[in-house]
Amino acid sequence: MTLLRSTSSERLLLTDGIKRAIFWQDLYAHLVTSTTRAVNHHTFHEMHWHRDALAPEIFVLPSGFQSRVDVLGEELTRVFEDIHALKMIRDSAVYDPEDTASMVDMDNQQASVQSRLCGLPGLSPLAELCRLAGYLTASLLCCKIWRLSLVPNHVSAQMLQAGRQVDDSIWTGHFDLLAWLLYLGGALAAPGIVRKDYILLIRRQHASKLATLIRSWSDLVAIMEQFIWSEKAISPLIQMFWEEVQSFRK
Repeated sequence: MTLLRSTSSERLLLTDGIKRAIFWQDLYAHLVTSTTRAVNHHTFHEMHWHRDALAPEIFVLPSGFQSRVDVLGEELTRVFEDIHALKMIRDSAVYDPEDTASMVDMDNQQASVQSRLCGLPGLSPLAELCRLAGYLTASLLCCKIWRLSLVPNHVSAQMLQAGRQVDDSIWTGHFDLLAWLLYLGGALAAPGIVRKDYILLIRRQHASKLATLIRSWSDLVAIMEQFIWSEKAISPLIQMFWEEVQSFRK
C-alpha cells in the first residue's frame, strides 16, 4: 500500500486510528475483490491480541461444533472458540460500548479472528461454508455499522454460491449445521436476489431435510444456540428473516 511504503521510507508515524483504518480497508478489499493483503493481524503492534488467561472458560467450542472438529480442522476450531468468546463478552451484563479500552480489545480480537479466517487454505467444502459464516458472526458481534456496508451481502452471496457447489449428500448428519448456515446467510443478505434465493433454498431444504427439526421459531433458536448465537446481536436479524421465510410467497 502506498501509505505504508511512504511512511516506511520517510519514517512518518501513523496514529492508532490510521493503522486500524489501513487494516480494515485492506481486509475488506481482500474480501470483496480478492486483492493480495498488504497487512495482517501481526502488522501493527497496537492491534496484537491474545487470549485472556484470566478467563479461559469463555474460549470454548460451541456444542454444535464439538462433534465436527474433524470437519473444521485445528485452526478453524480455535477461531470458533475465539468467536464464542466474543459472543460471551457481547452478551455479558458488563458489556459497555462506551468503554474505550474494552472496545479496542474487542476490535483487536475481531481483527485477529477475521484475519485468520482469511488465511485458511485448503478447506473442505463444509469447512469453507463454516469459515464464511464465522466471518459474518464475528462482525455482527462487534460492529453495528458493518452490517450496513456491502461486505455482509458479499460474504452471504459467497456462502450461497459455495453451498450450491457442494453435493447434496454432504449434509447427511449435518442438518442442524445446514439450518444455522442458511438462516445466518439469509439474514445478512440485503433485500434482493440473494436474500430471495436463500428463502427459496430454505423452503426447498425444509421440505426434504429440515421439517423434522424446525417447526417453530423456538425450534430454530434451539438449533442456532448450538453454534454461534447472540440474543443481543444476532437474534433480531434472524427473527426478522425467519418471519420473511414464513410469509414468503413465490
